[in-house]
Amino acid sequence: MRNLRIAMILYGAIQIAAGFVMWLMPDKFPSFIGFNEQMFMSTDARGFLNFMLILAGVAFIAGGFIIISGSFNNPWRNANPVRFAILWSALMFVGQIHALIKGSVSFGQIWFVLIITAIFLAAFIIFYPWPFNRKSFR
Repeated sequence: MRNLRIAMILYGAIQIAAGFVMWLMPDKFPSFIGFNEQMFMSTDARGFLNFMLILAGVAFIAGGFIIISGSFNNPWRNANPVRFAILWSALMFVGQIHALIKGSVSFGQIWFVLIITAIFLAAFIIFYPWPFNRKSFR
């Protein structure tokens, strides 16, 4: 259970930090992840991107708090935060792969977040209190 708690706290903190960057500095966020300014030709597109990043940032902060708060509970008795962490990281991973396949981003731009997401997704699945693992969570 300790490994699961550590993974949840670390992943939640990463999500909260990313959320605050998106929320408080949406105009600078694209350059943080490898996009250049020439990609945004119109002011309307840049304004819309900033708006979407602010909303995404709020979601990341909320998700991170749910994941961290769930780490303080017994995962066997209250598995919903763990399930949320699995769902959140799985959807993030699928979304990143989809964007990569679609050509919206290059592997060079997202390799770090893709690997981090995959590592935490694997950790959550491995450390999840599956029924056959029940004795190890008492």
